Amino acid sequence: MAVLTFMCREYCKDTNKYHRLRDQIARRITHMNIDVNEMSASFIYQFTQERMWEKQLKSNQRPPESGLTQLLGDAFSSLEDDALLILKASDRENYPWNGFAKKLAQTHSPTADWLSEELRLNPEDRNVQFALGTGQFKKDQNIDIEGTFKQFLQYDHPSNYNQLRFTKNVAIFPLLGNYIEQTPHDASRLKKLCDY
Repeated sequence: MAVLTFMCREYCKDTNKYHRLRDQIARRITHMNIDVNEMSASFIYQFTQERMWEKQLKSNQRPPESGLTQLLGDAFSSLEDDALLILKASDRENYPWNGFAKKLAQTHSPTADWLSEELRLNPEDRNVQFALGTGQFKKDQNIDIEGTFKQFLQYDHPSNYNQLRFTKNVAIFPLLGNYIEQTPHDASRLKKLCDY
């Protein structure tokens, strides 16, 4: 856990360090003399899914979660075949499957091939569409915007976040306005929806 925590801590200190941490550590972990259990694809996936960095960092040190997910996704994707096995065994609806699958597909051709076959078999699978960069959550006309927004507020789940930030449905704006009006002290939670 020490290496992953170190990367997260350094990124939190300065988000401009992303590329250096990615190139010097995340993408090179297979070449480091590190406990194989700590640097397994399974452990990196679990570390990210359970947001283990939160226990190691003070709340005021935490940058946007998306940056940490990207950095940990770089470490995960460096494990190639082992990482693909974890993706195949993991729930596509749960964080961080989308981001990790997309990262791995960009650098590991067997993953891209597997995802392409999955999309052929299930052309409406939006998680696979996102991982391959073909869907980007564009088919949102049937999304329950109000229900998705409530789930986002309650659970802050990445799948709800992605559906809302990519939606073209203008019904999202009254929901945002009402929430800000009723709970102005908590409006910062909505900032990341507008940052994309």
